[in-house]
Amino acid sequence: FQGNAISSGAGGYDIDNSCRFNNADSPNLDRGSISPTSPHTVSLWVKRGDLGRRNIIWAINAADTLEFTVDDYLSWQRAPDTVTTTQRFRDTASWYHIVCKSESGAFYLYVNNVLVASNASSTANPYSAGDMHIGSNSPDAYISAATSLHGYLAEFHWIDGTALDPDSFGEVDATYGHWKPIEVTGLT
Repeated sequence: FQGNAISSGAGGYDIDNSCRFNNADSPNLDRGSISPTSPHTVSLWVKRGDLGRRNIIWAINAADTLEFTVDDYLSWQRAPDTVTTTQRFRDTASWYHIVCKSESGAFYLYVNNVLVASNASSTANPYSAGDMHIGSNSPDAYISAATSLHGYLAEFHWIDGTALDPDSFGEVDATYGHWKPIEVTGLT
């Protein structure tokens, strides 16, 4: 992994503590066993490194998976339900801020402060416990370069017990009008 601050370009802000994931090396971060409760929120910034290939951003066993699909959509599976965006994410030069918010039987997927997919009457189990993998959906010995994340990941926050909206993690830049990160304290 390569850890550093990555400049976004316009606006001059940095996203601190980013890791570079190179799928050819099949990198991932195993976070051990996790038992999410309802509600919970996941917030992260991701910059794609390639297109037209499945890129798993994070997973809890096979029950919960956030990924870019081979067709460049964003999909969040909370078994047995899945929400997939109608928008494609094909920009490899920009950071995307993704928020996955789960509460009761509903789950919501935001990108850059815009609700892009939701399932308000999900039958998915919001308590799918298991091993959490960031950058893949399996432990080191079983990672596939075909599905591992290729790109940058920064500011990954898992907040258990609270359903938060994107404005807890970002704001609109007053000068350039784009979504940018804010300092997050006291949430994780």
